[in-house]
Amino acid sequence: MTIVLIGKTTCGICGVPICKGEDYIGFPAFLPKTHRLWKYSDGAFHSKCFADDPNSGEVQRLHEQFESIWEKRPRGLKTNEEREAWGKRAFADFAKEPSDT
Repeated sequence: MTIVLIGKTTCGICGVPICKGEDYIGFPAFLPKTHRLWKYSDGAFHSKCFADDPNSGEVQRLHEQFESIWEKRPRGLKTNEEREAWGKRAFADFAKEPSDT
């Protein structure tokens, strides 16, 4: 999950700091840097800004897809190499843009 420092972290949509008492939503780093919606990955947003954003539905769908893949990860992988190999296979087709295919 993204780290939010109240009063310091700015909304990735409007650029205004997220202040005490304001509702916000945050996402973990879940999209590759080459993805057109990458700014939402590891980002925080005022809930209203995110709800009004035309990309919010697609971002939520991609995040749900990411979480679904992640929840199915094997628990018995012992080494970093095993974990990285699983991740490359499991997420190989995740969040591919039409131009990536």
